[in-house]
Amino acid sequence: MTTCPACGSELDEELDKCPYCGFVFKPNAEKDEPTEKGQTDSQSTEDSQGGQVRDASGATEAPPEHASEIDLSSQLRAMKSKIDQLSRDTPDMERQPDSPEEPVAEPAEVADVVEPEAESPEPEEMEEPPPPDNEVEEVEPVVEAPDDSEHLIQPEAPEMLTEEIGEEISEEAEEYEEVGVEEQRSLSEQSLEDLGLTYDEARTVRYPERYAQKIRPAQVKTRKGRGKQAAAVIVSIILIMVAWQMLFGFPFWPESEKIIPVVDGQFEDWAEVVSYGTLWLSDNTDNNFQASAVQLYENDLHWYFAMGEDLFRTASQLTSYSLLIDSDGSQTSGYSLTEDFGADLMITISGSGGNKVTNELSRFTSSDRHNWSAWTVIDSQLDVAVVDNKAETCFSLPDAGASYSLSAMRFVSVAYDGISKTSATPFFSLDPGVLVIAQSSLISSDGTVNMSQGEEILELRLRYFGQAFDIDSIAPLIKGASMSGHLSASEQTLEQHPSGLTLSVIVDTSSLASGTLIQTELTPSMVDSDFPTVMVIGNRAVGYVSDIPSWISIDGVFGDWTNISEDNDTAQIKNPNVDISAISLETNSTDICIFAGVEGTILKGELIPEGRMVMGSSGPVLIPDLPPRVTGWDMLRVYVDTDPAGTSGAESPVNYSDITPDFKLEVYGRNGQIEQQKLFMWADDEWNELINPDISIALDASSFELRISAVDIGNPSNISVMIQMEDWLGVRDFSSELP
Repeated sequence: MTTCPACGSELDEELDKCPYCGFVFKPNAEKDEPTEKGQTDSQSTEDSQGGQVRDASGATEAPPEHASEIDLSSQLRAMKSKIDQLSRDTPDMERQPDSPEEPVAEPAEVADVVEPEAESPEPEEMEEPPPPDNEVEEVEPVVEAPDDSEHLIQPEAPEMLTEEIGEEISEEAEEYEEVGVEEQRSLSEQSLEDLGLTYDEARTVRYPERYAQKIRPAQVKTRKGRGKQAAAVIVSIILIMVAWQMLFGFPFWPESEKIIPVVDGQFEDWAEVVSYGTLWLSDNTDNNFQASAVQLYENDLHWYFAMGEDLFRTASQLTSYSLLIDSDGSQTSGYSLTEDFGADLMITISGSGGNKVTNELSRFTSSDRHNWSAWTVIDSQLDVAVVDNKAETCFSLPDAGASYSLSAMRFVSVAYDGISKTSATPFFSLDPGVLVIAQSSLISSDGTVNMSQGEEILELRLRYFGQAFDIDSIAPLIKGASMSGHLSASEQTLEQHPSGLTLSVIVDTSSLASGTLIQTELTPSMVDSDFPTVMVIGNRAVGYVSDIPSWISIDGVFGDWTNISEDNDTAQIKNPNVDISAISLETNSTDICIFAGVEGTILKGELIPEGRMVMGSSGPVLIPDLPPRVTGWDMLRVYVDTDPAGTSGAESPVNYSDITPDFKLEVYGRNGQIEQQKLFMWADDEWNELINPDISIALDASSFELRISAVDIGNPSNISVMIQMEDWLGVRDFSSELP
């Protein structure tokens, strides 16, 4: 073996020409002949350290100008061979199919080119290497520096390249774009280190600038193609996520940006969560919510709330804070908090004297949806943090996935102490934003509506909690007339009126006959909006155009009661909702009609009929002791004595009256809604319920009117009546005897 003096490649001794750089070996006889200056070739040596050519005197000699042209092509091919070798030796890489051409020898070391210090004769011109027989796929060139050299250079094209070499490099550049980039990237870091390069350095070894220009359009085209593919993938993923959300009601991909709350009493992790204040206010301002919020992560439900004052301030009286959960959105299961909210689960945190006493998770376990006593504690060791007026807790949903609906799940936070009014937030869901519409009648107290093209009969007060959304339309139900115009509102309007926006339902009564009955009311289904939750509270509007009927009509219009008397009590009634203020009785041959009004709200009842809890020596004590079935219903009771002069009938309910009732009507309700009504007859020394009696009842906020068929009570010619109102805790008031 011998070494090529031009490129350093190892060659067979019988070769007279280097196949890599084209250097032609002279015969041995010619090697000792002197040059023009009297030097011999044997006196010219290659400096292995600097890669410089020196003469016998030590002066450096520059290589001929065209030698750079020859070296560039040979070096490119040599470097391609080196990279191919590395590719075969590097594991776990994507390789192009092997080329059928013969193996290429190791690349030549690239020598530094230095300007000559003295004038030297040019050596004999070297011939250009012949082009390869087979085309080789080119890759990005990487320069290998010799181990004993500190110099690493990039090959540069000289100013005077021949057109033929320029075209060859252009072709190599095009193949580099198609094949070389991916193969170069597949090289391992260790392989690049073997070349004396880092990956970033290897990426900088490019073709000369003017030839690299021919590469860039192809590179841009390739990147655009990849960008289109990436965009198509992203759009597909988004469509899948949206479809999943619509189909299953919960996100396809978890929101990683959310901070999972930790029960640590810090509360910073609730700063960006939408919260809800009090909708139903308590007369005890300490019990009103400043904020209440929930978060659900996987199967863990987190609850946070903040009150007006520090929690558990009273010394012996227990104050309780509860979160009621309607886990499936069903109106036919769970505790019937309202007619459209059935609570299945409940968290309760109670305490007094600044100390937490209980923290429980309960489940409703009865088919009797009105029995508050059917709650069963399933966990009494919840993780709770209480700091001043704030608290947070967390629990895992029992029986994960069983009948739960994330899209239908709703919540309400309540606070109560058994003495003051219960406070409560609006009903809210996992999606932020609640629209509450309070409706109230604008019809005059006598129940008449004027004839006009624009008569206001119902007021709607809109208020949002948590977050505002668009309202497309509000279409209340109107009977007996038509709306004049339409109602609508927007997100901007609501945000400009955070305390409430008032709208009016206006009807056209100009063409209606006198005495026409008009009714209007609003329900959540009549509101088209983007709010996840819509609540409508309050009472409908009912009235007659111009004139009211001549006889009592049980319709919620009380202007036809012309003989109403006040009811005065000798003792103060603590609960205004059962404090009777007015009464009336009207009869004819077919009907018994009775009217009564209270100081507060008729059949108000109690949302959370928990009773009053005080701390005893051994723990909380309930006062009073409640019966096994607690509903929270208020009750109105009407006693009818069909034989006032006789002695038949039950014993008088009060000791100051001689009434002995023969019939008793009981009506139970809560939130101004009638839940149950029954008519009893006294016989055989007990009350017996009558089946399917003919009874009509109508309510407004503070009054009721009812009718009992005279046939059902024996067509009496003379009767006396007494009215009783009683709340769920037994506080009661009796009216005077009528007539």
